[in-house]
Amino acid sequence: MQDIKYSKVCPKCNGTIYYKTIGSYQANKNKNVPCRKCKGIHHSEIMLGRKRCTFTDQWRKNMAISHKKSKIWKMSMNTPEYKEKHRQKMIRMIKENKSQVAFNPKACDVFDFINQKLHWNGLHAQNGKEQVVDVFFLDYYVPNLNIAIEWDEKHHHKSSHRKRDGFKSKIVMDSINCEFYRVDDMSKTIRKIDHLPIDRTNELQQVINEYYETKK
Repeated sequence: MQDIKYSKVCPKCNGTIYYKTIGSYQANKNKNVPCRKCKGIHHSEIMLGRKRCTFTDQWRKNMAISHKKSKIWKMSMNTPEYKEKHRQKMIRMIKENKSQVAFNPKACDVFDFINQKLHWNGLHAQNGKEQVVDVFFLDYYVPNLNIAIEWDEKHHHKSSHRKRDGFKSKIVMDSINCEFYRVDDMSKTIRKIDHLPIDRTNELQQVINEYYETKK
């Protein structure tokens, strides 16, 4: 039962407002502040019929810059140790089905078409499970041929993302020594980025072109 000494009457509904500590009670006892329920009703009445403003790209950019200038970001979050710890946590959550890997459904349709045309058994997000290499998830991977394909959407053209893509590619190729290809979602072209002698670029490009021809 909450202590009656740390309470006061709501000026709106005459209900009782309880305070957990004497400090919060002392700070609010003489203020004409309603309870949370009455605050919510009042806020809803004020906002009724109003059009909420959307966050602009400039606002988001300013917030990102401000965040990266903060001491918390510089001293703790922007460190290799923190990033690795966060990455391992996300992998664990995905394996425990507490979170999902972001994927491109259209890319998965192309991967299914590649499987069909080339009689491959490539894995992706919508036909089973993405292959995990080190701490990275591959968009598409053919186990028996050791072939990996990454699908690069528009945001992959940003300089910061290109750097992460290069790091991911290096880790994957060093770990499993696979054939590695990247598909540009905007131009629908594929390129080989590994140094192995086998090159399936033309074969895969023909299949991708055929897929988009069927969609016209």
